[in-house]
Amino acid sequence: MSTGPLLTIRGAIVRDPQKPPPNRLEINNFVQNQAHFSLFVQALDEIYQEDQGTLKSYFQLAAIHGLPFRSWNNSGTTQDGNSAFGGYCTHGTVLFPTWHRPYVALFEQIIQEKAIVIARNYTGDAAVTFLTAAYELRVPYWDWAANIVPPAQIITQTVVEILKPNGELKMVPNPFLCYTFHPIPSAAFADNFKFWPKTLRYPTSADANAISDEPLLVETLQPLQQQMRNDTFKLLTDPSMKGWVPFSNNSAAPNGGFTNSLEGIHDEIHFNIGGFDVNKTPGIEGHMAITDVSAFDPIFWLHHANVDRLLSLWSAMNPGFWVPATGGNSFLGTWTIGANMPIGPTTDLTPFWKDGSTYWQSTDIETTDSLGYTYPEFNTLRNATEAQIQAAIGTYIGQKYGPPPSSIPVPIASKSLASGRPVIVSKDDRFFISTVPVVTGAQRETAKLSPHPSIIFNNGHYFISSTAAVDTHTEIQAGSNPEPSIVQPFHEWSVRVRVEKFALQGSFSVVFFLGPVPANAHKWHTSPSFAGTRAVFAGSNLVGCSNCRAQANTGFIVEGFVHLNVARPEFAAMDPEAVKAYLREHLSWRVLHPKRHPVHTRDVPSLEVLVYARPMWTSPGDTMPSYGKPQWFPEITEGREF
Repeated sequence: MSTGPLLTIRGAIVRDPQKPPPNRLEINNFVQNQAHFSLFVQALDEIYQEDQGTLKSYFQLAAIHGLPFRSWNNSGTTQDGNSAFGGYCTHGTVLFPTWHRPYVALFEQIIQEKAIVIARNYTGDAAVTFLTAAYELRVPYWDWAANIVPPAQIITQTVVEILKPNGELKMVPNPFLCYTFHPIPSAAFADNFKFWPKTLRYPTSADANAISDEPLLVETLQPLQQQMRNDTFKLLTDPSMKGWVPFSNNSAAPNGGFTNSLEGIHDEIHFNIGGFDVNKTPGIEGHMAITDVSAFDPIFWLHHANVDRLLSLWSAMNPGFWVPATGGNSFLGTWTIGANMPIGPTTDLTPFWKDGSTYWQSTDIETTDSLGYTYPEFNTLRNATEAQIQAAIGTYIGQKYGPPPSSIPVPIASKSLASGRPVIVSKDDRFFISTVPVVTGAQRETAKLSPHPSIIFNNGHYFISSTAAVDTHTEIQAGSNPEPSIVQPFHEWSVRVRVEKFALQGSFSVVFFLGPVPANAHKWHTSPSFAGTRAVFAGSNLVGCSNCRAQANTGFIVEGFVHLNVARPEFAAMDPEAVKAYLREHLSWRVLHPKRHPVHTRDVPSLEVLVYARPMWTSPGDTMPSYGKPQWFPEITEGREF
């Protein structure tokens, strides 16, 4: 290891250590804060203008994530056994969430340094306001689970208004739209990336004069809102996510979860922000869609600030879980992690120096305080117990990301029966309406509804209803039948996707439909039959990245999930046999690779699509659903090609 780093990562300065660190703000709120927004715009533009060979330049910070694959900040320049730089990539491993935490904090640190210098140029009444704002300035997060389309100041406006130090309100070029290379590292970049002078989203061509197609970006993102909201809710609440390995990364590990990992959800945003115009032949990917160059797009930092926020929310819901001691294997390793080495909580998160001789490790960053920031959800919980934090964050998650209310049905626990309050109880994967938690003997009662009872799931709870959407109160009467009323089980119907990460030597997507598939792939996301998508976010440079090369050589399998109830809520209460028959007839999928247009599934032999259903229920007072064992239905998808 070379002697001494040039730069240590401490995060943004906390002006008053006796107070909680400042918040990272959601981007829709951030753009309304004139002082924060004005400072960030100017600071971002200044690091853009730095010479690309300068350590703190935007180019150098973004290049840590991939291309042009060069050592940064004297980190690993004498790695034993590696004659060529192997990158710092930790994607597909248990270090994915924690490696990116100091990475975003480094960017935040550099932005704040610039902002403080800029703020000191303000005079008069603005002097104190802007200097205070500079010390409070943090990278905003883009909560795509709540607002899938970022504000116009991030994706469409070519100019934005800021307050300059001279007191002038001025329209300036919008630095959130793109980064302009100076020069383009053509020798390191490949394909269309070596021709584009700036980062692009949904590029219109491979030529140097290509522009971003913002309307297509918005059109593609909007249909993903419910999927992203549901995936985020399940990531934070699903019992199968109570473990670091299934939560942290998208590898198809044994005993994994039954919903998308943090990395898997993160991949979806990368793919759909980078995008491609499927009307072009071949389609062209934008920077965010490719691991090697994604960090050059400024929206990368807003995206990863939200990924980090979800890490904080999940940690609050799962106290005691963190990177395990036996976290996995390093494969071919990286520039600083040896090949076939165990990785875990004390693995160095290179190239992020903590001080002059040590790197940050996962054990150092279980809370965000160590890096000088927090999130608004934790403002009132500084002195709370773990149980209080878990309860408060659980309530927040349910309200923010839980199933959106579509009606106000009557909860089954809200009406008194002659012998008690009715509850739903589960026995042998069947559900019963009962007035006691345990269904036994003469204690059993049945609830009679007219004309035909059904169960509605709404905002984390189940309700008895005589219609699909209850607008008025339905009276519940106690009956005399000694047998319990058997209620059709609720099921969450899902598709599990497994495929080799580098099956197509770049990022790709598997898109699912329940009904006719439009011939024009441009219409897939907006089609009434669109049921969801799972993106695979991969690098294109297997020579430069040791981790990527190892994963490609070993046939590394990633997995993801599409929860079909999001597109078809009625599946929950339908007879399973009816759903199976429907899926066998109407479920289909397509593989979309931008450089090859739609790809026949036979050209991706590693692709496995498997349907399963999980019984689910809540009891009165529950804020999150409980789940039974999944039932797998290979007969729905086996032997099918598209």
